[in-house]
Amino acid sequence: MVFLLKVRQGLAVVIGMQQRLSAAMNVSHGFTPSEMRRLEMGESTLNFIATGSGTRVFVKVYPMDTDLAAQAQAIAVGEFATAGGVPGVAVIPGDDGSVICRYDGLAYSVWPYLKAPSGADTGLTRAQMDAMGAVLGRMHRRLAQHPHSRTDAAGRVNRRWDMDRTRVEFNRLRRLAATQSDTEFGAWACEALTQRTAALPAVARIAAALPALSTQVIHGDLAAPNVLLTDDGIAAVIDYQPPTVQPIAHDISRIGCDPRTVLRLGSEWPDALRDLAEAYLTQNPAAPAEDVIASVRWWVCYTATSTYPLRRLIAGESPTGGSLEAYARHRHQALLAVTGRLDEVEHHVRTACGSPQ
Repeated sequence: MVFLLKVRQGLAVVIGMQQRLSAAMNVSHGFTPSEMRRLEMGESTLNFIATGSGTRVFVKVYPMDTDLAAQAQAIAVGEFATAGGVPGVAVIPGDDGSVICRYDGLAYSVWPYLKAPSGADTGLTRAQMDAMGAVLGRMHRRLAQHPHSRTDAAGRVNRRWDMDRTRVEFNRLRRLAATQSDTEFGAWACEALTQRTAALPAVARIAAALPALSTQVIHGDLAAPNVLLTDDGIAAVIDYQPPTVQPIAHDISRIGCDPRTVLRLGSEWPDALRDLAEAYLTQNPAAPAEDVIASVRWWVCYTATSTYPLRRLIAGESPTGGSLEAYARHRHQALLAVTGRLDEVEHHVRTACGSPQ
């Protein structure tokens, strides 16, 4: 009964928001949707498809505590990349020119609806990995010209992960998961955290051997859900982060080692990653080869020390049994697969970079 009451309350909130959003879009864009449907996707925004007068748009509603100035900057980064030939989707500004509109307590942005699947459920095929390498190379070549790349502390950086702090957090989460060990998820989470804790000394050695890496403005969240796909290519890259200077290896690793792709391609994945690296360097020849080579080990360090999304699931901030739990399992499984083949995978990337030794 309590669960049903919460579901009904949640539905009432969504329906009320849809009504307010319809009225807001009429004011900001002169567009009155006849139908609005919430999409069960995204964690930082509520997302809707709105249809009216034969037009369909995608609408992102931002939580009240969102830094809207930073989100506007993120939209501008995407527009900067698109202007340089990176496939993307341009925001539809309000009648007053605002990229993020505000009305009746809502903050939202409106986008053309692009009927193309993302890689959220399936990852990328080998052909799409090749295409993604070319797109990413063009993106980084373009974003190297972004004003923040020239004025911030762009250069080379040594990233150091705090293994002691990570171990403390893993132990805390494992104790919390142990209180849920009578559930299938709780038992799995305990085992996964035990494996991750035991692997930290090896991860520390990998991290210590990483070279200083090149930095510039990058996408910042280049995972499969933020790539819209065609049958054998890339339709658009979406959801850029605000312009901060980070290692280019971060973008390369996040999309090249995306867990959904690693598990989908299996034994073919190292070859697909080599294809991505070759296509990337063809489009961005100024990128240092050592940064591309280091991207796999960067991903191992980044993923092996991350508590996402286990922390949210164990803390009850997100329901188990859904897409986030599936991602947690896929991420852990992919981490084990990549670390078990690390030398082989890195050899494939070195070959793409012309450094087979």
